[in-house]
Amino acid sequence: GREFGQASAEETRNKVKEKSEEAEQEIEREDQVITEAQDKISRAKDELEEIKNDPQADPQVIEEKESKIQRAESVLEQLEQEDQRGKDLIQKGKELINSGGE
Repeated sequence: GREFGQASAEETRNKVKEKSEEAEQEIEREDQVITEAQDKISRAKDELEEIKNDPQADPQVIEEKESKIQRAESVLEQLEQEDQRGKDLIQKGKELINSGGE
């Protein structure tokens, strides 16, 4: 009975470890997406500033670009929050694995 329990616990820890590693890879991909999105938003803001400095710029175009940037920033913020939740869960999983599930 005891050996079976220990083997079962070890098997569970291995499954959790495997899932944790898969999750870490997914988080790395998400981090890349977030970084790329931050770069795109930064470039869009720079472009918007250039447009604003043009005295002949169409105010409607400026407003549309500002709106798009705000929406992109909102989506990015949500991604960053989800990414952080994933990182927190992975950390908790690692702590459980390392503590032997006690």
